[in-house]
This record gives sequence, structure tokens and C-alpha cells, in this order.
Amino acid sequence: MASCKKKTANQKNIVAIWNIVEFQAPDMNSTAMAAIQQSSNTSEFTKKGAIIMTVGGEKMEGTYTTDENVSSITATISGNTSNYAISNYSVSGMTISSDKDMMKLSK
Repeated sequence: MASCKKKTANQKNIVAIWNIVEFQAPDMNSTAMAAIQQSSNTSEFTKKGAIIMTVGGEKMEGTYTTDENVSSITATISGNTSNYAISNYSVSGMTISSDKDMMKLSK
């Protein structure tokens, strides 16, 4: 059973409140992007697999899973499931990206 597997050090380190320091979404309109860039944006990953994102003043909640190496993440928010690659991962920062969108996070 996957939920009984011991978490790796990297999987434990992702559990935190991260600041979204850069956000790129080419398909988003410029007004929405400006509102996001002027806001305090965070992404919280909990031990129990919940994700709580506050972006542009809007709070979104869902669930997430990562692979053992924390090189990818699958997030389900508002019923929509998306897969993302994780790069430049360290205990203090990471980049999460899809084909079009990108977020740089730091603690």
C-alpha cells in the first residue's frame, strides 16, 4: 500500500509553506497576471498530502503526490489533475513547471 511507504528525506522536506517568488502562465490575461505579481503568493504542502495555494488573493485547496526523488508532482485542485516537473530542488527552493506554466518557490 503506497500510503504505508516511508517517505524519503526529499519528500519530507517538501512539507512546508513555500513563497511563490516567480510565476509564469502565458495563457493568463495580463490583468490577472498583474494581480498575482502584486500579491503575496504561497503554496503549502502538508504531511497528509494536502496542497493549499494562495495566488492573487484566491485560496485553492487540493491534494498532491510526489515521486520518491521529488522530480515530479501530481496535484489535484478544484477537481483538475495536473502533472508537473520539479527542477532545481533543494531544502530552500524549487521550480515547478508544466508544458506552459512555471512557478519558482522558496522558503
